[in-house]
Amino acid sequence: MTPASLGALLAHFENKVMFQGFVWNLNSFDQEGVQLGKLLAKKVLAHQTDGALKVYSDLFEI
Repeated sequence: MTPASLGALLAHFENKVMFQGFVWNLNSFDQEGVQLGKLLAKKVLAHQTDGALKVYSDLFEI
């Protein structure tokens, strides 16, 4: 794998996600989803986990 082929592969998936969002009338670059991920990551790192977050925190030994 060369840097050019890796870049082409990433660009392909980025365009695929953008197009699917357009077809399904969804915002593929939804900032709220990013913020939720940050919030969940902070909880995992602070060991304030329960349920599925507990499984992930145990899996990654955080």
